Amino acid sequence: MNKLSYFIKEVQRLDGVAAGNFSSYVFEDFEADGVKIKKGTYVHYNIASIHINPTQWHNPLEFIPE
Repeated sequence: MNKLSYFIKEVQRLDGVAAGNFSSYVFEDFEADGVKIKKGTYVHYNIASIHINPTQWHNPLEFIPE
């Protein structure tokens, strides 16, 4: 990738171009990471929090287009 591509991807990681919150409807019972989720539940998750998660990124709040 060239430097401009790295720059654009890093900008999008730190300040997403889409809404940060999504939800899904659960159609059947399942278990995720030891948590039981029942059919009919709405599960909400925040994409922005994934993009600054320190377990996934080294220095997640720093702008490092590399």
